[in-house]
Amino acid sequence: GKTIARIRQEIRMVTRARIYHDEWDYRYEDHDDGPDYSKIERQFRNLLDAGHTEALIDLGGELFTLGSGQVGDSDDDREIAFQITDCLKLVFEAMRRGGGSAPGRLIRYWDMILEDGYGLLDGIPPPVDEAGMSRTDWLRIAKEYKGRLDQLSGREDKDRVADYRRAHHRNRVLDRAVEALVKAGEHGSATELMVSELPHCGNHVGLVDHLLGGGDLELARHWALEGFRQTVGTDKYIALRLAKKLQEVATRQKDRPQAAALEAEFFFMDPDADSYRQVRKACRKSGHWEPVRPFLLHYLETGHSVRSEAGWPLPEPLVGFPEPGYRRFPDWDSLISVALDEQRPDDAVRNYRQAPPGEVSVSRTLAVAVKETHPDVTLEIWKNRIESLIDTVKPKAYREAMHPLADMQSLLEEAGREEEFRAYVKVLRGRHKAKRRLMEELDFLERKHRKILEG
Repeated sequence: GKTIARIRQEIRMVTRARIYHDEWDYRYEDHDDGPDYSKIERQFRNLLDAGHTEALIDLGGELFTLGSGQVGDSDDDREIAFQITDCLKLVFEAMRRGGGSAPGRLIRYWDMILEDGYGLLDGIPPPVDEAGMSRTDWLRIAKEYKGRLDQLSGREDKDRVADYRRAHHRNRVLDRAVEALVKAGEHGSATELMVSELPHCGNHVGLVDHLLGGGDLELARHWALEGFRQTVGTDKYIALRLAKKLQEVATRQKDRPQAAALEAEFFFMDPDADSYRQVRKACRKSGHWEPVRPFLLHYLETGHSVRSEAGWPLPEPLVGFPEPGYRRFPDWDSLISVALDEQRPDDAVRNYRQAPPGEVSVSRTLAVAVKETHPDVTLEIWKNRIESLIDTVKPKAYREAMHPLADMQSLLEEAGREEEFRAYVKVLRGRHKAKRRLMEELDFLERKHRKILEG
């Protein structure tokens, strides 16, 4: 008893320390070098070796609670958390050796996981062999967590943060009950429980994933549609995830035109070069790419909806999103990126020329892509970049400007236009001769190039 009391006192003393960080140095409170858990770890190991598993489990619970508060109040790059984790590994080994029944041990482990907000249990395996657990064991665990759900308040909180935390915690408890039911072979009971919890948790995504995992595609489709209707006006992120699930259902049902139609819907909701490529991939599988492509390009040019126009070859998507009201068209960046992706450098340059100044953010990508086919466009972009950086009047920007300047030098020398580069540098020196740091960077670039030429 005295040994346990000394260890408990040590835990309370060490966990009182807090580490704070400012931009200059670390400042420690109570411990000059931060809290040291090596003594606690050594004492925990002694208890484990001596077979005092229940005492060690009890002490581990106190360490977990107090240590979580310490980690939450400190700023130490997780050094404290790593030390606490090393101690807790011994606690869970004690639980594995003598922590009661397998269901009881797993419930205790899962409860700590639910409370672990700082990753203290990361990398620590469950203290049971789950493969050796029986159906009865899993049903006991499921009953425990279903009872927890019944005890939790189902009302919404006026405080949005508190309401989010309540729903998040309830979802995590639900996940445990569902996992136990599934491992007990009660897939249907797990589905019923998840459906009954929808008014409290709103976990349509989890329900659809569960149904997809069980191969119930029609029910997955039903609940994805229902969840989408409930969230499209309030949470577009969740609605998009559910629309992606609908696309997965369509793909698994071999309904490739519907999968392509949904991919096109994602494009119209948030058009860019990447979503264009995704539509192309889906449409090639369904055999619709050639007739769909001009509609997508027209949309990038005008922002005009094309899905209801004559000639649109894809079926009506199962769900639709409101068209974005904040987009500007033509979408020059996407048009240029798509043209480059499709090996149409002339079109990419034409779009770059048509775009108003400052409206193209992919100009540097364009410069690299067309330096062989349109070297003068590349030089123009690099010059604009160089002069924009110099105009900031910052030494760091001068150094950064040397990269496109060196690229210009290489391109012009390869084309036999060395004099053009020297003339441009001379113009820069004359125009910015008062910028001493810029002159130093230009001198360095010239010396570096001379050394390269000399071998």
